Amino acid sequence: MLWTNPTYLQTLISGLDDTRFAALANALLAATAAQHGISPACLALNLRVTEPDGGIDAQCIDSPILVGRLIPSSSVDYQFKGGTTSRSVAKVVREDILNKPRVMAGLGDGHAFAYLAAWDRSNS
Repeated sequence: MLWTNPTYLQTLISGLDDTRFAALANALLAATAAQHGISPACLALNLRVTEPDGGIDAQCIDSPILVGRLIPSSSVDYQFKGGTTSRSVAKVVREDILNKPRVMAGLGDGHAFAYLAAWDRSNS
């Protein structure tokens, strides 16, 4: 298998707009599920990134198998963020998690929440 330069790959990913990044994240989720025998019926994928969705861009519900950080629980809600941002981690949490009703409902129901971003903001 050929491996690409990770720095080059990071540059390509960070340049994707919201729709293309969501397509990449959905493809990654679908391929991971298929590779591990998780039924496509467990997945809800969405490319309508400009429509209100309560903060949930995709879901994996009732997965019989856990797969690392991508599917860390039987039910996972996903939010995808493409492009670049200058928001602080606190602002991301407030705007993209705490102020999103479906995200908070999922967390209340015991779902894991996975935030996939095309940029690195560290943990501060």
